[in-house]
Amino acid sequence: MKRLFFIVLLLAALGGAGYYVYTMFFKNSESTEAIKLIPQDAIFFLEAESPIRNWQKFSDSDLWKFLKAHPYLAEITEDADYLDEMISDNQILFNAFGDRTFYMSAHMTKQNDYDFLFVVDLKDAAKFDLMDVAIKNLVNERDYTVTDKEFEGYTILELFDKRAKDNLYLAQIKNFLVCSYTSKLVENSILQEEEAPLANSAKYKEVYQRVS
Repeated sequence: MKRLFFIVLLLAALGGAGYYVYTMFFKNSESTEAIKLIPQDAIFFLEAESPIRNWQKFSDSDLWKFLKAHPYLAEITEDADYLDEMISDNQILFNAFGDRTFYMSAHMTKQNDYDFLFVVDLKDAAKFDLMDVAIKNLVNERDYTVTDKEFEGYTILELFDKRAKDNLYLAQIKNFLVCSYTSKLVENSILQEEEAPLANSAKYKEVYQRVS
């Protein structure tokens, strides 16, 4: 769960920071659809509108307060409390996050292991080069090592967390920011965007029409 919460926080920060960089960093923005960025081997994927605002509403509900008292949710409760604290301490920043739509998909990465791909709609902030401007200015060099590489015309940024010993990979693909703790998932997202196998799937279209 800490992975998920950390990503949501990072994406919120990126979305907010994009509005405040100088016009010298403007770039032409192209657009695509989130479903085109989700690799076709997804076990499942979720779409959530206004994740920060909705989390704040849910975390204040009687249902969540009841669930937090359950012993099996102890680890989740710890992560959730950390998220609440971070949002509270950075209210101005998260207000700038606005109503972006957030996507998460799960993929098998090994025979007995899986990982997530996170996709966030940058909207107007897509006009900015977040890779060079926002992220590198947001991360603390004492805590992270930042490197990048070119892949199929896109820049993939690697953030190495010196304390957790984790690598986080991010790429801005047109109007979306995608990230994962598995580099292959980000690469697959880039590779399949043009063909968009899920978006063109008859089964996906059928299911999508059934939900609001």
